[in-house]
Amino acid sequence: MNGALWRPPSQLNSAAPDEPVTPDQPVAPHQPMAHHQLDTLFLHGEILPHTSAFGVLVSDAYQHFLACRPAMNHLAKMILYALVTNPSMEDINECIKEIKSYLHSHFPTIQVVTLEGSYGETPMPETFPGYNQGPFPSLSSAERQTWRLQFSLHSNVYDLYTGASTPQAKQTLAFFLHLVIIHELTHVVMLVFSSEPTPTKFYGSRPLDSLNGLGLKARGQKVERGESGASMEQVITGGEVVLLMPHGRHMADCDPNSVDVGIVGSTLESFQMLANSPFLYDIASGQWDLILQLPMQSIPDHMLVSHQKISSSQICRNCTPSSPSLSTPATTPANHPGMLLINPDAFPPSGEGHTEYQRRMARMVVVAQGATGRRDLVAWVSQLRGSTSAKC
Repeated sequence: MNGALWRPPSQLNSAAPDEPVTPDQPVAPHQPMAHHQLDTLFLHGEILPHTSAFGVLVSDAYQHFLACRPAMNHLAKMILYALVTNPSMEDINECIKEIKSYLHSHFPTIQVVTLEGSYGETPMPETFPGYNQGPFPSLSSAERQTWRLQFSLHSNVYDLYTGASTPQAKQTLAFFLHLVIIHELTHVVMLVFSSEPTPTKFYGSRPLDSLNGLGLKARGQKVERGESGASMEQVITGGEVVLLMPHGRHMADCDPNSVDVGIVGSTLESFQMLANSPFLYDIASGQWDLILQLPMQSIPDHMLVSHQKISSSQICRNCTPSSPSLSTPATTPANHPGMLLINPDAFPPSGEGHTEYQRRMARMVVVAQGATGRRDLVAWVSQLRGSTSAKC
């Protein structure tokens, strides 16, 4: 972070005159409130109701996260570390207050899509359609807090959860998804509140130089940044979570009732296993302190660790988010600078009725608006006959 960004209360007296110093940053007038909106969950581009089982799971993960004081303290410390290596409780509490306020009003869009090599992914805002603000970390903290970001979850994990038919499997996979969601929420908050890479002080249960594939340099070379999501897992669980499944099976063809979740320490030789624990229901309900009661054990002979990473968020900082709505033909004409304009003329009716065509176009705009969190940057504008009418 630098001097032009968010400061803890103990440093407010040294703030520049035009620097935002109040604990509650106002939301820009054009920015809609995201909390309880119906367009924040998407399954392969289609709106997923918040009242669905998955919508309830997301809400539970969010509430458990906010209620976990050690997790909130740790998140604030990671944000503040570039400015204050040993922040006071006043600084931590004020930072937590701002984090909660931001997430309440700008909870990120969640896209359930097919991912490569990871369970979750948080793209950089520079990849959003219509974004023209320059490097996101260079914006002021107040400006970054007007953006509702997004992250993706692997649809195979979603399919495992929705396909589980036993209470044991359902609770096991719910806990796993809670941790993946919290991992990505950590990346989102760090993007919004910190302009610097995660300090190397923060990582998970395994040394950073052993985590090849997380956007870090190869083994033996200097590590340039930490891993905030893995560090959060370490605080919550005492390790990092991994998905276990029978030999020869992959997420796409595995029986959801046969998977387990392991919590791994510094090596892959022993785990704390979740599925058969007498504390499973309580742990899945957010009583994470009970994880300490789980015994360490070797992985069963018939099981193996999924090779997916829990997050590729520190790799895919320059790739387009995986959403059909973000790859549709669009234009940015001079009379609508900085906007993603979906041209309906590029999508002929193809024999469908006019009403259904209108609905399809409207759904496309809603999905694009929800994915970016910026309704002011997405519009439906016909390019025929010089029309400039936008349907937002």
